[in-house]
Amino acid sequence: MSIIERWFRRRTPVREHNEPLPLLHDAGTANWGLEAGVLAFIDELVSRDSVTAETGIGMSTVLLAGKGCEHYAITSSEAEVAEVQTLCHQRGIDDSKVRFMVGNSQDVLPHLTMPALDVAIIDGGHGMPIPFVDWCYLAPRLKVGGILVVDDVWIWTGAVLRDFMRAEWQWELVRTFGKAVAFRKKQDPVMLDWGGQPYLMARSRVPPDWKWNCNTLHGHIAAIDATLAQIERQGKANAETIDNLQWVEGELLDCVRRIEGICARKAAET
Repeated sequence: MSIIERWFRRRTPVREHNEPLPLLHDAGTANWGLEAGVLAFIDELVSRDSVTAETGIGMSTVLLAGKGCEHYAITSSEAEVAEVQTLCHQRGIDDSKVRFMVGNSQDVLPHLTMPALDVAIIDGGHGMPIPFVDWCYLAPRLKVGGILVVDDVWIWTGAVLRDFMRAEWQWELVRTFGKAVAFRKKQDPVMLDWGGQPYLMARSRVPPDWKWNCNTLHGHIAAIDATLAQIERQGKANAETIDNLQWVEGELLDCVRRIEGICARKAAET
């Protein structure tokens, strides 16, 4: 059984046959890799013809090297590159299609030319605003229908990025793991001004003369209601899809209430 099959076989623990997990981070003293469930999920998605990219490297890099796909791996640590390459060579995994780039992702990504991506993983720096910068450059390069994985959503930056994407029409939450989430890209463009982003609208103090925004948001809410009704009529209810739609609807309703409250107070003052 190959290392990929042994460590990443679907629905099995990462550590099989009591084989220790390789220590690829923090000068060879720790492993900060993706969860076994996330790795198994990626293993199912990726083929030899896929194009993938990640910020931060580790066991996911070993997995994607073993899949034989074209992969772009960005890390600020030369030592991590050496650890991953050594592990691949020890296990007979060909890493020739992995393009390692050493540097901070915010410095590397703006100048990196890549084909359209099938899978992207955000798991590099987690300090403000690094995950958002990674998203800014990776999300537009992802194919429609492609998968974007955000790791470490227990950290505030990851949690905000997750919640932002849940509220956006361009993304569908397809899987939730212990500390990571996976989204499918539904449409382009993914980068709009703030007025077109429900997550930001719901958390902003909108000027009182923007009452027209309420009509637009009510239209979005009506569209969600119609979608939920259609799902119910068809009898093909997916609990996660329904939960996601209801969450977005709640964000929009919250935004409407804020705008209407501001308008009402302004009217009372005059």
